[in-house]
Amino acid sequence: MRDSTDARAVFVDAGFRDLIMVRARRRLYYGSTFGPEHAGFPLAQVNQRRAVMADLYGPGRDLGADARALAALGAPAFVVFRPEDERDDAVRPTPWRNLEAHPEWFHPAYERDGFRVYAVTASRE
Repeated sequence: MRDSTDARAVFVDAGFRDLIMVRARRRLYYGSTFGPEHAGFPLAQVNQRRAVMADLYGPGRDLGADARALAALGAPAFVVFRPEDERDDAVRPTPWRNLEAHPEWFHPAYERDGFRVYAVTASRE
């Protein structure tokens, strides 16, 4: 990530894993389950980020709005899916499939060893 992305890049990671911040030295889109005192953002922003992440890693009902929220950060934005995040497609489809269905908002940036990363295509508008 550090060698292949803009230093201003922001990554969304389902488990809020800080490895991206530490090893890749990239910002992490943080939708903490804690309140604003832990997240360092006003409550309205924390709630918006929680909703975006819940949708990206869940049903994907409002991916256009999710992509616009990420694009509004004013930096390249990426969504990370890890092999351990996979679900049984027979029970519930894997969330990255939702992003693949919408190239107007997201496009594949990386795929290897079960890791998938999608870049935000949408603009801020």
